[in-house]
Order: sequence, then structure tokens, then C-alpha cells
Amino acid sequence: MLKDMLLKIVLIVSLITCNALSCLSQTNIMKKNDVKSDAISQNADVNFNRPYILKTNLTGPYSLYYEIQVRPKQSVQLSINRINYGLFFGGDTKYFALTSAFKFYFTGKESSKRRPYPSGFYLSPYLRYINAREVNTGFISNTKTSEVSYNLFGGGGMAGYQVIFGKGFTLDFFAGAGYLPLSTSRIIYTQTNYKSEVKPDDYMTEMRLGVCVGFAFGK
Repeated sequence: MLKDMLLKIVLIVSLITCNALSCLSQTNIMKKNDVKSDAISQNADVNFNRPYILKTNLTGPYSLYYEIQVRPKQSVQLSINRINYGLFFGGDTKYFALTSAFKFYFTGKESSKRRPYPSGFYLSPYLRYINAREVNTGFISNTKTSEVSYNLFGGGGMAGYQVIFGKGFTLDFFAGAGYLPLSTSRIIYTQTNYKSEVKPDDYMTEMRLGVCVGFAFGK
């Protein structure tokens, strides 16, 4: 019960944060449009400046991030991550993660001819799906003794700072945390048995810390 309540609280807070930040951003845009309405009307062909960004996370191998600006100081980011690391006593663990995030920027470059870059300080709620597979092997024989697979789905929040240089080179520093409950039952294979256990009331918390490098492009 406590874990279900925590999940509901996280999801409610994420939704409230999205709505609040969206309203705040729209209010600021409306105020700026009122002040600069004459300038904007004279320049009907206002475009986003470098609205597409491809990045990879230097702290997470096999990762690809794609960010697209959808409004001034707002963007959507999709990312795919694959992590493979060995266990201490033989075997390995493989994670495949798919993440979607909405980023709200509070600083960044502006001009009368182009809308802001997707750059500067930002806050970002996110949703994340993880497929995990853990393979255990004998410490001496190195033969597979068991395999466990399961799925996680949850969300969290991040804060970061993104810089886009004149030629489009991009740096993105971020940190955050998330809560991901187990979304399916665990599938367990052993040398003599196979079973699907009843979905346990289990979850994973994560700390996210990264440095992404990439390139921004588009007019």
C-alpha cells in the first residue's frame, strides 16, 4: 500500500509540475508577445534556431538522445539506452531503457529575428521504461545457472543546463532521480525449472547523472 501511494504521489506531482511549468511558460510568452507584437508582425517568418539535437551520454554507453524544440523554451526529448555490465560473482545484467522527457527552459539566447535556442537551465519531468535481464553463471564453471527477466515503468524529474555553441556543438549536463515500480511478473529460468512468479510489490529507485555531447541543427 505504501509503495502504491508513493507511486501515485510521484505521478501526481509530475503532472502538477508539468501543468504549472507549462502555464508559467505560456504566461511569460504572452507577456513578451504583447510587448513585441509590432516587431513580430513585421517578421512573419520567425523560425526556431537549431531546433533539432542529436546527443549521446558520455556516462552511459550505447545511448542516443533526440531533442526537438516544440515551442520557445520548451522541447521534447526521446532517448534509448543500453547498458551491459557483469555481476560480481559471474554472469551479467543487461538493461534496455526508453525514456521520454519534456524540458522547460528558463534561460537562453533570444533575439528579435529568431526564437530561443533550446538551451540554458531547464527542469524536466520524464517517463521511463526498462527491460532488464540478469544472467547468473557458476563462479568456476562459467555455465549459466539461472536467468531472470522483468520490466519496470515509472518516472521522475531532472534538472540540467544545456549549451549550444555557434557552430551547433552541444553540451548537456543533468542530474535527477526517479521511481520505477515493477510493471510485470518476473520470468525465472533455471537449469531444471521455468516459472513466472506472481507480480511482486517491488520497485527500483534511480539516480541519473550525465554529460551529453552532440550537435544541434536545423533552421
